[in-house]
Order: sequence, then structure tokens, then C-alpha cells
Amino acid sequence: MKYLKITLFILLIALISNLIITEAKVRSIVVSYKLEKNTPVITSKFNKTSYSVQEYENTHTSTSLHNPCKNCVISVRVYNSSTDYSTAVLTKMGHTYEVGRTTHAVPGNHKLKIARSDKTYLNTEHSALWYID
Repeated sequence: MKYLKITLFILLIALISNLIITEAKVRSIVVSYKLEKNTPVITSKFNKTSYSVQEYENTHTSTSLHNPCKNCVISVRVYNSSTDYSTAVLTKMGHTYEVGRTTHAVPGNHKLKIARSDKTYLNTEHSALWYID
């Protein structure tokens, strides 16, 4: 019985350590751009080091008429080093989305292509967190 308790205690410590180490590896990149009307913006290259699925959290979107603009739709695509774009993901403020789920989970250089998806004549201020690893 004593050995069972010790074994379970060590297993619990190992599980907690694994969770802490996993959480520490998550790397986010702050993305903040002024999107001019419907013109897309392509970010700088960032090196992805793991096989994890990337996420994009739309933290703030605004225009001169709506601040914040919770109904503004922002299109996000992942661009990998082999010049291949992922399927566009349509995002709204306050939500987190998976981007580039299948082909873009591999390590390498990645960029984002960001644009206002719904038609507008206004410039849009947009900020987000890109969880690349």
C-alpha cells in the first residue's frame, strides 16, 4: 500500500510538471495594423518551432464610426515558407480561432495575410494575438 501511494504521488507530480512545461512553451505574437479599406496586409516572417496548431485571437477592431467594432469581420490566412496560403478564417472581435490547421502546423517561417472581409470605405484599426507555437 505504501508503494502504491508513493507511485501515485510521483505520477501526480510528473503530470503537473508536464502541464506547466507545456503551458510555458506557448508563444504569442502581438499583431497590430491599420487596415486601409479592403487592402490586405502581410506580416513579417516568424519562425514556428513546433507542430502545434496556430490560433488567432482578435482582441480589438475599430473604425472611425465604431469603437469598438464587434461586427467588423477580419479575414486571416497563414502563409508558410513554401508560398502556400491556408484557407481564410473570418474573425470577429473577442473570439479566438484556429488558423492553418492542417498544412500550416509544421515548423518553419510563417506570415499572416490580414484584411477586412466585409466591404467598407473606412480604415480599420485591428489588434490581435497570434499563437504561433
